Amino acid sequence: MRNDQTNESAVTIARMPRSNGSPFTCREWVALLQLRRRYQVGHDLWSAEEVERLRFLRWLYTKGQMAS
Repeated sequence: MRNDQTNESAVTIARMPRSNGSPFTCREWVALLQLRRRYQVGHDLWSAEEVERLRFLRWLYTKGQMAS
């Protein structure tokens, strides 16, 4: 999908009236609930892959292989 198509969809969705009075769309509620569940289980907003990448970057920095 092209970037301009994504932006058009976001604008269209943002302009759609909320029929049930909720400030969020169904898709937004699902995303929020998934984020909440992930945080409650791991108490972290980072995935395992992201944590490993950050650990590797920190290791590179402490070894002087990467500048800040």
